[in-house]
Amino acid sequence: MVTVRMPSPGRAGDGRVSSSSFSSMLPPSAPPPGGDRPAGPDVSVVPVTFHRPLCRARRATTSGSGRHCNDQALHSRGAPGAALPGREEKRGLARLCRPAACAVLAGLIVLPATSAAAEGSGATAPAKSSFAYVADSNAGRVSVINTATNKVIKTIQLPAGARPRGVAAAPDGSHVYVTDFGTGKVSVINTADNEVSATVPVGSDPGGVTVTPNGSHVYVTDSGSDKVSVINTADNTVSATVQVGKLPSAVAASPDGSHVYVTNFDSGSVSEISTADNKVTATVQVGSDPMGVTAPNNSHVYVANTASNNVSVVNTGDHKVETVQVDEGPMGMASAADGSRVYVTNASSNDVSTINTADNKVSAPVHVDLFPPAVAATPDGSHLYVTNSGAKSVSVIDTRTDRVTATVRVDDVPIGVAIASATTAPTAMTAQTATLTLSDWGRTLTVTGLSATLTSNGKPLPHQSVAFTNSSGDTPLCSGVTDANGTATCQATFNKGIRGNAALAYDLVAHGYKAVYAGDTTHAGSAAKARVHISVGSESVPDRPAQDTA
Repeated sequence: MVTVRMPSPGRAGDGRVSSSSFSSMLPPSAPPPGGDRPAGPDVSVVPVTFHRPLCRARRATTSGSGRHCNDQALHSRGAPGAALPGREEKRGLARLCRPAACAVLAGLIVLPATSAAAEGSGATAPAKSSFAYVADSNAGRVSVINTATNKVIKTIQLPAGARPRGVAAAPDGSHVYVTDFGTGKVSVINTADNEVSATVPVGSDPGGVTVTPNGSHVYVTDSGSDKVSVINTADNTVSATVQVGKLPSAVAASPDGSHVYVTNFDSGSVSEISTADNKVTATVQVGSDPMGVTAPNNSHVYVANTASNNVSVVNTGDHKVETVQVDEGPMGMASAADGSRVYVTNASSNDVSTINTADNKVSAPVHVDLFPPAVAATPDGSHLYVTNSGAKSVSVIDTRTDRVTATVRVDDVPIGVAIASATTAPTAMTAQTATLTLSDWGRTLTVTGLSATLTSNGKPLPHQSVAFTNSSGDTPLCSGVTDANGTATCQATFNKGIRGNAALAYDLVAHGYKAVYAGDTTHAGSAAKARVHISVGSESVPDRPAQDTA
C-alpha cells in the first residue's frame, strides 16, 4: 500500500486548498478525491490539513506535452518572517506543476505499490578481484586501483626517501613487490591490508622486478651495480646476486619459471639467467637501448628497443632475433595471460601497440596520455592499465575494442604498474528506510536516516566506507564509515533550487536509495536498496500528524 497525502477539503476562500484544486495535478493513475479507485497499483488517499495556504490553482491548461499551470497559477504566503518565492521562482514553481514534481512540493506523492521495499539487502559470494598497483615515483607512494570500479581505494606511503620504480605481484596476489630507486630497497606490500610488511636491501638503483611463477623468488635489476638481486620470498632475504650487462633495466620470467630475461640498456643486449642455479646461460644482442621485456610463452622473448623504435623477438631455443617495427620510444611491455598478444607502450608517441604473437603483426596503436612508461594486463586479458608519467594518470584500455574506457588520476610521475588478483571474502549489506524533507518552499531538500549495515560471513565489518546514492547510482548523496556494529549512517542536504529538489525528491521517493560498499583487497563489494519516506516540511506542517499506511 502506498500513501497519497491529500489536503482536507475546504470552503472557497477559507485559506485552505480544496481537493478539487489538486485533482488536476494527480497522475492519470490516481483517482480524484472521493472517486473510485483505479485498476492497477494499490493507492491510499490520506487527508492532510494545511494550517496555511500552500498554493491556489486558478487556471490550468492542457497541452500535448502534459498538464501545466500558467505563470499566475500558484500563490503562496509563507510563514511570518520567511522569505517568499520571488517572481522567477514562482515561474519555475508554476512550470513544475507536472504531476510528479508538483505532488512532491505540495506534500503529496503517488507511487506504485512496488516502488521500494521498507528494507533492502544484497549479498555477494566469494569473488576473484583484481587491483592495479601503481608506483608514483616522485610522491614516494603506491596507488591501489580497484579494477572493478577504476577508483583509487588506497594510497600506500613508502619509507622516507622512496622513489618507487618497478612493481610486480605474487602469483597468488598475496604480496606486491616495489623497487625503490631512492633507497636501494624493495618494499613488500601485504595486499590483505595494503601495508608495507617488509623492506629488503638490494643493490644500488633498483628498477625492474619480477616474481617467478611459483612465487618462491623475486628478481630485481640493480642498475647502479650491473647486477640482479635474487630475493627468497620465504624470509625476504637476498639469496643470490648475478652479474649481467651494463645498466640492467627490466626483467621478466618465462611462464615455466626456468629462466628470467634481463635487458641491459647500455649494452644493447639481453641476459638469460637459469633460475635453477642463477647462472647467465646466454647473452643476446638486440636493438638500441633495450628497456621493457616480456615472455608470453616459453619459446620467445619480446624486447622493447627505445632508441631504435622496434621490438626484438628472441627465439629462446637458438637465440635468433626477429625485428618488429612499432611506434616511437617503445618502453614498457606486458603479455596477455594466454600469450596471444604482447603490448608495448611507446613513450614518445604516447600510445600503445599490440603485437599478435602468432604472426608478429602490429595492430593500430591506441592513443593514451603523456609519456606512458609501463603497462599491465588484467588476468582475464580484458583490460590494460597504462601509466602516464607526464599526466599523473593511468589509462584503462578495453582490449576487445582497443579504446580507452577510463582515466584514473594517481600521484606524481607514475611509472611501474602490476595487477594483483586474489579471492575476496563475501559480504552482505542491509539498508533501512530513510526520510526526506522539503523545506524553505522547496529550496532545501534533506535526507536523514540513510543507514546500511555491512557483514562478512555473518559478522559485522567495521571501518569500511559506504557510499549512499540514488537508486540508479548517478547522484551521490553522502558517505559514511561502518562502526563496530558494521553500520554506516549519514545525512544529505541539497539546495538545487525548487525545480532540482523536486526532481530529486520524486526520484528518491519513487525509487528509493542505494548503499554501496566497493570492496577491498580482502572483501567483495556489495550493495542494497531501501525506501525513502517523504515528510512534510516546515512550510506545510499539518495541524495533526500525517497518517501513513503501508
